[in-house]
Amino acid sequence: MNRLPTSVFALCLLLILASSSVFGQAYSDRKSLFKKLHDFEQGKITLSLVEQIDLYNHVANKYKFRYPDSLRYYAQKALYLNSPIISEKAFVLSTMRIGDYHSDKGEKELATAFYDQSQEVIDSLDEPMLQIMLLQGRALNYFFNYRSEKWYSSLAEAIKISMDNNLEVQHAILYHIKGYLFYTYKMYEEAEIEQLKAGKIFEEIGKPAYLVHVKSNLALNSLDWGKKEDFLQYSADAMDLLLRYPDKLWERRVYHAICKYHLIEGNYQKALQWNELAEELLTSITLERETMENYGLKSRIFLGLKELDSAHVYAIQTREMASHLKDTVALIQSYEDLHQIAEARGSESEKKDYLFLAHQTMADFNERSKNYSMLFLKERNELENEKKAIRRINAQKSKNRDLLIRITIIILIGLALVGLQLFLNRRNQVRIREELEAINSSKNKLFSVVSHDLIDPINKLKENLTLFRDGHISEDEVLSRIPLLQSKVEHSSFTLNNLLYWAQSQMSGIKANPKEIELKDRIALSCDRFMDEMKEKELDVACEIPKKLKVWFDVNHLDVVVQNMVSNAVKYTPDGGKIRFRAFEEENHISFELNNEGEPIPGEILEYLNKNGQGNFKSTSLQDTTTGVGLKVVKELVDLNFGRFHYGYTPKKGNLIVVKMPKSMSLKAVV
Repeated sequence: MNRLPTSVFALCLLLILASSSVFGQAYSDRKSLFKKLHDFEQGKITLSLVEQIDLYNHVANKYKFRYPDSLRYYAQKALYLNSPIISEKAFVLSTMRIGDYHSDKGEKELATAFYDQSQEVIDSLDEPMLQIMLLQGRALNYFFNYRSEKWYSSLAEAIKISMDNNLEVQHAILYHIKGYLFYTYKMYEEAEIEQLKAGKIFEEIGKPAYLVHVKSNLALNSLDWGKKEDFLQYSADAMDLLLRYPDKLWERRVYHAICKYHLIEGNYQKALQWNELAEELLTSITLERETMENYGLKSRIFLGLKELDSAHVYAIQTREMASHLKDTVALIQSYEDLHQIAEARGSESEKKDYLFLAHQTMADFNERSKNYSMLFLKERNELENEKKAIRRINAQKSKNRDLLIRITIIILIGLALVGLQLFLNRRNQVRIREELEAINSSKNKLFSVVSHDLIDPINKLKENLTLFRDGHISEDEVLSRIPLLQSKVEHSSFTLNNLLYWAQSQMSGIKANPKEIELKDRIALSCDRFMDEMKEKELDVACEIPKKLKVWFDVNHLDVVVQNMVSNAVKYTPDGGKIRFRAFEEENHISFELNNEGEPIPGEILEYLNKNGQGNFKSTSLQDTTTGVGLKVVKELVDLNFGRFHYGYTPKKGNLIVVKMPKSMSLKAVV
């Protein structure tokens, strides 16, 4: 069979024509949620703190599997508002969503860390739904990044919880996920069984919108299984469901399945047409795995059309994304595509290299898949016999247990508890002592700066006023001393501002209120404050920052950050030296750099900066203490606004301070 039934094409055409009207109705709940968000951010409605946290968590959930960066942004906002924890359930939802983001990015350690944070709180809650969501996230993280049997056991545990608590929707979703993961291991029969289980439950509980997910995966499974008739039926069913329940993500997946069908049939032009339909939907979905699949299909389509240059470009992109996302199946396919392209070009060396890589990767993958299949069977049998085994073990223990064993166990437990209590007491004593030492250290640094940098200018002013009052100096002499006194007072005001921010940060009292800011304007205002010192030292200052370069930052925090950086640059740059301000765009950040000639910032100040304020200043002057506090304030304010701070020094170029700030447009999700 070389083409799809006419009904499938008719359904597709109707879907495209009707999507503009039907789609809006199907997503009315989503629009209502985003309208609420817009009204809140515009000040049209007022929400309690808990309501704000829940709102951001709900918005983050809407971006799952569609806009990963927006998911992380709103989950982090909810997490920030919930610190310290006000709602434990909201905390779990936020950390799980951030874990999902890192899992999809292939960052398994970060994902695991956030899932572990969620688990600590879930253990104290009676919330089976949250436990199921966490197990589902862990399963996908294991699958995407470890490729181990752990994903199977996590899903098995989640399914058991859903059954015990009559959570039928979650039960069906877990079967659906399990079936898709079986499909990726080419266990087509097992995959179909799980998908049919999911579809049956969705039909029984009246959730037809979920059936498009099932039908789409059944179609793809049948296609790779070689059951083309089943594929045609399942894909037609999916298209029919999409007419009634539009969903761009699954619409794209159905299009890609049909594209793959035409590839297998050798209809490359039709495959290209269906892929272009799917690619149009990718503009509203920013998932890396969806993009990788699109590149892989385009590579094979252009290979079939003999457009080798285009095929090579997309094959290379597929290989790079598959390596980044640790997707072995896609990686193998990219090697096979590159092998065919090299063969078509007549490049024997590349042909052999890619063939070797494809075979080696396939051999490793097949060996792992074989082991996993056996582990799946073992896990399945263990799950079915779990209750019987527990009862049998408990019965055997009750028969064999005697008084001596009981007494021994009690004694051992008692000794363990005593030892644990002693250990906990000791650890608490060490923690309390360290906290007291840190508090004393902070107090000493605060008083040392106050005594030198604030009291000295006040005493100077008092001394001059006394001399003038007693007639020892004239009015002209007073006027001549005013510029020096003014400079000292302004320096004291700047130092006092730093101390207030620093002291407030020690008490966790600073909160960021970021907004869109033009970076160059704020830097110009900060430089004006130190213009006299720059002229006095005859410094060569240049600002190489593009106009209208915007960051997402708290404006007051940005002023403090820039003023401290400029103050340090002016201080450490020798007379006649150079100071350069630069800024440029990166992926999701604006990189702001300040480079000045001169000696490096003393090492003890940097040690204090990197030790969270636990360092001391045994051989450093009190003026350097002020610099240390200022840099500490800079680093803490940058961290608070989701930025990064870096300092470096080279003898040729001098000091280089780099602050990476969130880019305005990358963090403001499009609603």
